[in-house]
Amino acid sequence: MRGALISKPWPVVPLVRLAAICLLITSLIHCQGGNNLSKGEGKAPAITVSEEKLRRELERAAHKLIAIIEKGDPKELLSLCSRAGVAFGIDWPEISLEEIRKDIEKKEDIYCVLFDTECLRKWHDELRRKYGAPARTEPLYSYRELFAKASSREVKVFVLREPTLGGQVSVYLKGGPAEEDPENPKYFGFAYEDGKWKLTAVPYH
Repeated sequence: MRGALISKPWPVVPLVRLAAICLLITSLIHCQGGNNLSKGEGKAPAITVSEEKLRRELERAAHKLIAIIEKGDPKELLSLCSRAGVAFGIDWPEISLEEIRKDIEKKEDIYCVLFDTECLRKWHDELRRKYGAPARTEPLYSYRELFAKASSREVKVFVLREPTLGGQVSVYLKGGPAEEDPENPKYFGFAYEDGKWKLTAVPYH
């Protein structure tokens, strides 16, 4: 089991938190772009797709991701993940597609974070006991429960062209457990791979 849920507390200033997440997502996109070049793929091809088309495609990818998290088959998540893996949490390396697949099949770790509140709380409490952390006092819900029980949501997307082409998605939730969630909105990082947006980061505390 990975200990990604036991990490440093977020700064209390929302703007500082937002800046940190933006920097994290941008750095992950840059690193994955660099990884592709280091594997012998040569110079990155020039992207000629229009800004508006990129934004629309990122919006579609975001809504597809939300649909999978909210009520879809968890295995469908794999089709949206970057071939370089996905970074879950803060200051943690990418998790490979194979590891994500195993988590989903075994219904543990990343599966719990995204799809199962009861599993998430159990896993979180076990990690706290293992590492001698204080008992949990804050509310804790899976992404599925937060999304499914929200009365409304607003999705915002941003296309980032430097240093490599990437995207950031912010999901603002209202109503339901989201009102208790200290990490609202939810953020997702994407990279443009082979003409499609792929998930690269799910930063959370």
